[in-house]
Amino acid sequence: MLRLRSILIIVIAFGFFTCNKSQKDVNSQAKYTYGVQKWETLGSQTLVVMDAGNPSQLEQDIQFTVEVFNTAGKKFSKDTTIHFNKEERSKDFQLLIDTEGEVEKVKIEAKEI
Repeated sequence: MLRLRSILIIVIAFGFFTCNKSQKDVNSQAKYTYGVQKWETLGSQTLVVMDAGNPSQLEQDIQFTVEVFNTAGKKFSKDTTIHFNKEERSKDFQLLIDTEGEVEKVKIEAKEI
């Protein structure tokens, strides 16, 4: 009887902690997150390394507009789209943009499709 009671307590405790963990992982109000990790000038092109997150684990497409500004104030932009499955939590990706001059800053904006 005591052994059965101990097993029952362990099973209930395991179920409680397992349910709590999965609720914390999925309970996010952000549909997606994104950011620029780094960029590198390669002659007349700039390689932009970015990341995106899918904390709410939705099946979704996100369109990004990446803008690169050089020191002379000239802007170069390019669009790209990534797809998330429900199982995917994050992605790193790269985009090569035709530019000129010394790059001063990189800006990224996202919009759902």
